[in-house]
Parts: sequence; structure tokens; C-alpha cells
Amino acid sequence: MSKPQGTKIALIISLSILGLIIVGVIIVVIMVANFMGSDMGKKMTSTISNLSQAEAVSPELCNLVKEHNASGKWPETLEDLLASATAETKRIAKGLFKYIKPAKDAPDEAIVLKTESWDMFQGITNHVEITKAGDARVIQVTPIKNGKAETSPFGLAVPTFNRISPAFLPEFNFSA
Repeated sequence: MSKPQGTKIALIISLSILGLIIVGVIIVVIMVANFMGSDMGKKMTSTISNLSQAEAVSPELCNLVKEHNASGKWPETLEDLLASATAETKRIAKGLFKYIKPAKDAPDEAIVLKTESWDMFQGITNHVEITKAGDARVIQVTPIKNGKAETSPFGLAVPTFNRISPAFLPEFNFSA
């Protein structure tokens, strides 16, 4: 006994759809692999890794900063600030953060710990800041051309975040 004609057509259509889905997944995997192997993909991967590490240690760093802010006694160096930190936090913080000893009269918004800026793509940079009050934040800077935010390589608008006042952002030379 043979199968009804409708069953054969449904099977052919189902297999065709499945084949198209598989081809689509393969194309997406190839595109992602090519992107991740490009300079832009490597920058993005490095930035995401650095941000993840900085964000992982930020709660402990914020607590250390809050303790010093409450006592009003600020250490001279990053090593001194990290004296009671866990070994993992010390390792990551020493590799990523720069310490800026705040003046006694510095406002709570003054930056005490700051990473260098990491390039994502198309001039978009990210860095992590921790204020004297112990607040941590990721700052993303997106170039604006012709009154519009740049778009990502995927054609999506990239969100723009406002920076805090430049008066609170001391200049750094991270190449040293």
C-alpha cells in the first residue's frame, strides 16, 4: 500500500525547511567565525573579557573604597588600597585599574579607580570607574557624526551613554 500523496508533499516540504534552517545556521556560524577572527572581533572579545573581569571584582573594590571613604584615610598606592582584598581581586585589579588618591575635599563623584579605555569597534570605547562613594559604573563612549550615533557592523544603532563631568576625569597615560 502506498502513502497518500499529501503525506509525501508534507515530508518534502518539511525536509526542505529543515535543509534551509541548517544552511542558515551554517552561514551564521561562518559569519560569526569570520567576524571573531577579524581585528574588530578580537578587539571586541578582548574588551568583553576585560569588562567581565573588572565587573567581577568591582563589588569587593567598591566595599574597600567605601571603607576608606568612611574613615577619611586614603592609601597612597593601589597596593595599599588592596591590602585586605582577596588574592584574585588583587591580581585582576592590579592588571586593570589605576588608583587616583582623592583630595580630602573631593566630592563623592570623584573617580578613585579607573580602567583604561578599551576599544570595541568603530571608535566605541568602554571603561570602568569607581567613585569615592564606592559606586561602580561602565562608561561607554560612542562617537557621534552628523548628529547621529554610529551604527554597529550589523546595522544596529549603538546606544550612547553620557559621561560624567570631565572635571572628575583626570588625564592618564596608560602607555607607561
